Amino acid sequence: MPGTRNSSFRRRRNCALACLVGLVASLVGGCGSGPVEEPERPALTDTEMQALPDYWKLFVDRDPRWTTARSSWLALSPAARNTLVENLIRYMSDRYQQHDVAEARRAAAELVLLDRDSLEYLLTIIRGSDSGARAVGLRDMAAGCLVSIGDPSVPGLIETLGAERYAARRLAARALGRIRNRDAVAPLAAVLDGDPNFVVQVDAAHALGAFEGSAEAEAALRRHVGAEDPLIACAVATSLGRLGSAAAVPDLVARLRAAQSEFEGDDSATLRKALRGALAKITGLAANSKPDAFASWRPPA
Repeated sequence: MPGTRNSSFRRRRNCALACLVGLVASLVGGCGSGPVEEPERPALTDTEMQALPDYWKLFVDRDPRWTTARSSWLALSPAARNTLVENLIRYMSDRYQQHDVAEARRAAAELVLLDRDSLEYLLTIIRGSDSGARAVGLRDMAAGCLVSIGDPSVPGLIETLGAERYAARRLAARALGRIRNRDAVAPLAAVLDGDPNFVVQVDAAHALGAFEGSAEAEAALRRHVGAEDPLIACAVATSLGRLGSAAAVPDLVARLRAAQSEFEGDDSATLRKALRGALAKITGLAANSKPDAFASWRPPA
């Protein structure tokens, strides 16, 4: 595959990598974040640098030889793997910004195949600060990649639960709920207990509902059945219903009775619906049953 290349190729590659650093800086960034230095990375050999355009063209052109070429390229060196990840991240971002979602997803699928090599970059994207619709969509796509990668993503996502930006914490909580690795239960419980943003608490409550059979997840949710914020209480009730938590029935009934006496606003109606839905899932009774009927229910022996 390698062809003859002149010395300007090195300059073009350095320029491309500088652009990537700029992209990562903007995704992490904010105006006050200061300069972002390029991390130390292994360098491609001259032979690899000369071969790179030919390999990359196969991917861009959707050439059927790409699958074989990818394996050959990745076998060359760690620097080759890293360079491919950088190119895919940049390609995914560029295509998404240009509304070419299909191509962005194709790059995302490649990043999933490269799993651990991609984690640093994907986590950088979801921790980004841009608030535009395209930036938000790109972060969602990166989070989807992390979910597809699965367990190797968990430590970085747990770390992201402590990120400064609430949007990053939300994405991390959602992703952890989809991966369902039990190492995430305690960190998600801590978010539900104490995150300063109620929206992040809502996402943590929904995520905890994915951990069927986890006594720790159930206990964390039960602590918040009486949450003052109705959105948190709704999420908690829904998740307890998903978990089939028989032990939570008395608490859910008590909250339902309290909600029935509250002001007849939209929040109160939504909360009652969530509570009734959870109780119906747990007990098997009709959702419109009276609170006394739910309270008298006992789990089968």
